[in-house]
Order: sequence, then C-alpha cells, then structure tokens
Amino acid sequence: MPKEYSPQILNWAYPQRSCNSPQVTNSNSMIFKTITSSVDETRKTLALFNKDWNTYKRNWQNANGVFGKIGSVFTPANAITKSDIEAIKAYNSQIDSCVTSQTAFNRTMLNASPAAQNLVASYNGGKVSAQGMATAQNAAKASTIGLTIAQTALNAAIGMGIGLLISLVVKGIDKLVHANEEAIEKAEELRRKYEEFKSTNESNISTLNGLKKEFEELSKGVSQYGDNVSLTTEQYERYKEIIQQIVGMSPSLAEGYSTENGYIADKNGLLERAIELQEQEYRNELRKITNLQNLKTSMSGYIAEYKDAFEGGWVTEDMSAASTVKATDFSNALYKAFNYSERYNNGYSSEDLAREILKSLGIDNIDKEMEKFFNENGYYQPNWFFDEYVDEIAKNIDAITNALSYENVGLEEDEFENRILTVKDCAQAYLDMKDSMSIANESIQRDLQYIAEYADGYSNLTTEQQKFVNEFLKGFNIDDIVSRDWFGNLTYDEDKMKSVKRQITDFVEALSQDETTKTALADLYAIPTDEQSIREFVEQFRNALEIIKAYCQENGIEIPIAITDSEQTINDLEAQYQRAVDFAKDKFDGYDPTAFFKEHSINTQEEIDTWQKIAQRARDAAEAEKEYIQGSTLNAPTTSFDISTYKDALSDIQSSLTTLRSALESFNSGTLDESAVLDLMQQFPELVPYIDLTAEGFGNLSEGLSVLIAQQPDSLIQNLQTLKDSLTTDAEREQVDLLIDSLQRLSSYGDSGIESYATSIGSTWDDTANVIEGVITQFENLAKVQETVADGLTISTNAAAELAKMYPEILDHAQVTANGQITLNEEVVNSILDGDKSIIEAQITKLEADKAGLIIKKDYAQAQLNIAKQVAEGEGKRYCPLPQ
Repeated sequence: MPKEYSPQILNWAYPQRSCNSPQVTNSNSMIFKTITSSVDETRKTLALFNKDWNTYKRNWQNANGVFGKIGSVFTPANAITKSDIEAIKAYNSQIDSCVTSQTAFNRTMLNASPAAQNLVASYNGGKVSAQGMATAQNAAKASTIGLTIAQTALNAAIGMGIGLLISLVVKGIDKLVHANEEAIEKAEELRRKYEEFKSTNESNISTLNGLKKEFEELSKGVSQYGDNVSLTTEQYERYKEIIQQIVGMSPSLAEGYSTENGYIADKNGLLERAIELQEQEYRNELRKITNLQNLKTSMSGYIAEYKDAFEGGWVTEDMSAASTVKATDFSNALYKAFNYSERYNNGYSSEDLAREILKSLGIDNIDKEMEKFFNENGYYQPNWFFDEYVDEIAKNIDAITNALSYENVGLEEDEFENRILTVKDCAQAYLDMKDSMSIANESIQRDLQYIAEYADGYSNLTTEQQKFVNEFLKGFNIDDIVSRDWFGNLTYDEDKMKSVKRQITDFVEALSQDETTKTALADLYAIPTDEQSIREFVEQFRNALEIIKAYCQENGIEIPIAITDSEQTINDLEAQYQRAVDFAKDKFDGYDPTAFFKEHSINTQEEIDTWQKIAQRARDAAEAEKEYIQGSTLNAPTTSFDISTYKDALSDIQSSLTTLRSALESFNSGTLDESAVLDLMQQFPELVPYIDLTAEGFGNLSEGLSVLIAQQPDSLIQNLQTLKDSLTTDAEREQVDLLIDSLQRLSSYGDSGIESYATSIGSTWDDTANVIEGVITQFENLAKVQETVADGLTISTNAAAELAKMYPEILDHAQVTANGQITLNEEVVNSILDGDKSIIEAQITKLEADKAGLIIKKDYAQAQLNIAKQVAEGEGKRYCPLPQ
C-alpha cells in the first residue's frame, strides 16, 4: 500500500541532498588571509574572505546596485545576508505547501550563500525554526560590515580621482540592464526588413506571371527592341507601360533609354529573365539573412525574448518551465485554493489533492495514472505529479476550481473566492510565460527554415520532403544555440549556431539526393484512399515508416516528434478498427464487417465511430449495413445544376461568336481590311496559322474563322457533359441537355440556338448573362398584367403606360374612354398571357424545386407559383371578361 508522510517529516529517512549542497566548513576568523590557498582541478579559493570563485559569482549576481555588488566582494564566506533570509522564508513556504525538501531546496536555496544552505540542511528536511530564523537575522545584520567597508572604499576611490571609472561602471551596468531590449529591437528590425523584401518579391513575381499572356500578345506587334510594327496606338502605349513595369522591378534588363519611349529592352525572353532575376534576388536575400552575423542578431533577440518570459526567474539547466518562479507561485496558490495546510491536519494528503485534480480533468483510470508518481520505496512524490500536470492544470483551472466549494475545503466564502482568483491569476501568468517561451522557439525555428530554403537541393524536394524538413527543424530549440556565462545568464553561442547551420544544410542536401524517401514520405503523409482497407493503409504507413526510420538512423537524425505522433495515431486507428470488428462478431453472431468496410471505404476514425454507433443500436448486421449506407447517402455532397454558374462563360462564348461571325460576314462582303485582321490576330491567336497578310484573301482566313466558330462552345459543352453524369434528378439533366443542344446550334445557326434554349427554360434571351434574372422578370411582368386587369380591362393611362414598358403590344387595338382611361383589347391581353404559357409550364417544375432557395422571398415566390399554375392549367382569368 502506498505510504504517505507528513510534510514536516517528509522522506528524509532517504536523504535527497543535492550533489551541489554545501557542507559545513571551518571558516577563517580573519578578514584578510595571506595568499596561500590551495589550488586543485575543480576549485580555486581566492585570498579575500576565503571564498571560492562560484561564491563570488553567486554573490555578485544576487546583489543589487553598485554598492551591493561591491559589498558582495567584501562579505565573508560564512555571512548570512538579507537575501538569504528571504530565501529561507521561501523555503519554509515551500515546505508548508508539501513540496518535497529536495524540490524546495532547488527552487529557493541554490542562489543562497553556503552559510544559509548549511543552516537549511541542518533541519533535515523540516522548516527552519523561529529560533534559527532569529539567529540568521542577527547574522545578516552583522554582515553589513562588508557593505560599510565597500562604501568606505568607494568614497576613498572617488576621493582619489577615479570617479570616472565608477561612471563607466554605472554606464556598463545600464547597458546590461537594457541589453535585452536592444537585442529584441535589432532582431525585430532585421525580421521586418526581410519580410518587407519577401512581400515585394512575391508580389513582383505574381505581377510578372500575370502579365505573361498580355505581353506575349503585344510583343508580336513590335520589333526585338520595341519599335511598333503593327500595334494600334492604344496597344503600343500598353506595351511600353509593361516594359517600364518590368524594368522597374529589374533595372539590369534595360538596354537603353529613350525620352520618347522610356526604357528599351529586348523583348525576347524578357519576362522569363525578369522572373529569374526576382528568384535570384530572393536567394541572395536568403543568403544574407542566414549569414552568421545576421543569425547572431536575430537569435540574440529571440534569446532575449525567452529570458524576458522568465522575468529574472531561476531556470534549470534543461530550462524546465516547471522549475520557474511563476510555476512555484502557481503551485503555492493551488495548494492554498485547496486549503491544503489546514485539511492536512484532518488526514487530507497531497495524493488526495492530486486525485481530485485528475477527476476534474476527466481522467478515467485514476488509480492507474497515480502509479507513475510513487518512487521505488512506495512514497508518493507530489513534485513528480506537478511537473507532469502543471500545463494541464493551468489550462483547465476553471474546471478544477469549479469542482471546489468553500464548504468542502473548509474556508470562509470571501477567503475562498480570493484564493480562487489568485490561483487563476497565477495559472494565467504561468501560461503567458509558456506562450512567450513557445513564441521564442517558433521564431528560432522559422529562421532555421531560411537556412533550409537556402541549402542546395531544397527547391528539388517534393512537398512531402519539405514537410519532413519542417518537422526536422522543430527538433531544434533555444538550448541548441545558447550557453551560460559565468553569471549563469543565457547567451548566444556562435559555435553551436555554426553546428546547427551545418546540420541543416547537410540534411537538406542529403535528402534531395535520396530517392527512397520521396515515395516513403508520400506514403507516410497520405490519407487513406476510398479503395484502401484499413489493413492496407496501416501496412502502407508502417512500410514507409520503416524506410524513414532507417534513413534517420543511417544519417544520425532523431525521428521528428510529429512522425512519432503519427505512428501513435495509426496504432490507435488499427486498435479502433479491431474493436469494431470484434464487437460486430460478438453482437451479430460471428458477422465480420471487414468486406463491408472495404466496399464502403470505412477507413478513418470518424467513419469507424459512425459505424460503431449504428452497430450498437442495430438489431442485426443487415440493419446496421442498411442504416450506414442510408446515412452515407444522406451526408454525401450533392451536385446540382445552376445556370448562373455559367453566366460568364456563356457571355464570353456569345461575344466571341458575334465577333467571329461579323468578321466572316465582312470577309465575304469584301469589306474586311488589314487593320481588322490584325485586331483579330490579337484577340484570337488561334487564327494566326490561317492568316497570310500578303496573300489574296489573307490566306486561309475564311477557313480559320469557320473552324473557330465551330470550336467556341466545345470546352463548355465538355464540362456540361461531365456535370450531367453527376446530377441526381431527371429535370436537371434535361436542363443540361437543352443547354448543350442550344450551344451546338449556336455555333451553327447563330443566336437562334440560345433563343431556343431560353424558350425551353422559360426566359426571353436578351443577354446570356441575365438568363436567370430574365426568368424572374418574366414572372414579375405576368403578375403585374394579371393584377392590373383583375377588376376589368379599363385602366388608367399611367397603368397602361407601365404595362406598355413591359409589353408594347398591349396597347394594340386599345380604346380611350370618355373619362380619359384606357380600355385594353381582350384578345391582345389573352395573347400575351397565352403566348408565355409554354415558358411558364417549363418553369413550374424548376420553381417548385427551387422553392426552398426562394424562402427569403416567400410571399413573392408563392405568388409567382400561383400565377404560373393558373395560366398553365387554365384555371380561369383573374379579370372579368367583357360582355359579348
């Protein structure tokens, strides 16, 4: 059974003293000592106050101000200082929070003096008593003699005329204080300049690619160096404008300058050369940003950001966030929120507290999870638990504190609320610190990505190989580029940076030459296809993983953590699949769903979850299969036909056909001149092979025009045929057939083809782009006619004028009454309504289907449907007929 012990006793039966914990030594009572100190391989004791170098360094680092730091030199080795008193108080507070003695010592006493460390150690894991604290405080007062000597020495030094030296020291200290800020500012400036360049460079390349088609067309009408041959004035101005734009991006492309035409450049391959120069400029910028001098600037800034995250807090050698001051504050606040100290006296243990937290976090098997936090002697280690769960606790602090109540923890309500607010604040401060650390590491990895991009062979990598490189770079962090100075501060290490840069470059170059990884990485990052069973997909992944593992081992590369995570995901998928198969066999009398899974592409965690939920409620396998198939059909994306999607394409086709037919008519009538032919060549490059400007009839121009007229709708017709195969309703397929038929006739017979289609779908073809709007307008017009004549054919002149705008023929045979009104002719009105009957009939089915889409205009849509049905089904007129 696990053992629990009180925080006062702890587990000092098994001493946990750090290997760095000082031992009590005999100090020399003399202030000054002759230089006869012994020297060995690991320790040099200076002649002043019998202190070793580490003690000087520690005292200097912990002291405040000029006087404090100089005073630290004069402080005897066995003196207890005011900062020692604060450290001992912090140690006692840790013990009160049931932190193990070793952890408490590491968090609070490592920067204290040897005398203070020995004092704490003498209490064998317990708190330093009140008497011990009083003795220590008296010693701290006595130690101020060192500071007095320091002040005297400093005054003497000034009196001796070396105030300038002191001034320089103060300036140096001030520079040290602001070093972090300056490093961050320089890194941000370097990053900003690079990002501005990159943005401009990417914009330039995008612009150049966008100009390609237009430039190629215009350049056909100029000489090699831009003299106009056959361009119109407007076209030539545009050509010169493009030249200035290109040369403005890459001035080296200019081969001269004319006051009339601006820059002169060789048009041949100009755009390709301009793009190549932009790409070369980008590589040059990559080279600059990844040279060691700029890397020092950027990395020093990221290191400063990292140090700022700790706000001067102590950091372990492995830079663990759980060992920081903010983590300690959070831990203390957490114990106070649970009122641990008071509840401990009533039998409440730190293990109980951990179990409460795990329950709040939703951990299923708490007993199993707790096993990790007992040492080999059966003692629970609360610091192990906190180190592993501190992030989760901080992220879920609301859930944890919501599970508490002031009655349960034994506090007054106001005090409980205050402690809850404090622990939430501490949790947020800890998470903010972690975010800052993460951002600094991400910045480092981003700059390492620049090194990879500049390496030879990077551009030859496949997308999967580049992803692999990115995951490889995530294995680097701040620890790979820093060392510690004698003050213990993190500093940029150029030798480490050189090593990292060399590793990345070598890795990319080796990867670009390795063919085996291309296929393996493609398989590794792939998602299961519809044709793959789970077993096939898992086998594919594992075969690829073995190749990548072998490659990493052969090249001394650590497997990226993302790939390790992917391996766990695949293992989970396989286990989930096996559970689903086993469940089906148990419930459905040996039924094996493997074949069904394969047939219906059930090969992801989401799909297996869906099947499992269905199987749990189904009575038999057949019912489960049927429900899964029906659910898949309902959830499958549907394809529908909407002519508005093709508005632009139809408009372009109609415009092109109008131009080509007009040209053919002009050619046949003998009115087509050379200028018009040149315009045609610019607009339709496909005509160029048919044209000879020097030949009679411009070569085979007539044939070329006819061929292009026939080809215009081909691409759209092919797309519509593909769409038709995926449609689910006969009505939609019929609509597509009508449009295809009209397009085919359009290329042969002109606009009558589209007019025929428009009639079929219920719209007058005024403009292809407005076909849908035309349908709606048609119904609106009919509705207005019906409403206007609902009470008879005699209407006001204004009403008649409004109807005439829509149907000019409505005034045919109309009569003016004595009082100035207009009486419409019944046959004319009936003709207008009956004339659109076929249009409306064709639209009834479509409007019924689209009714849901028109729900926003519900009343309006319903009125249209009612009108359409009345006219189509002959349900009678809404107006009163004239007497016969």
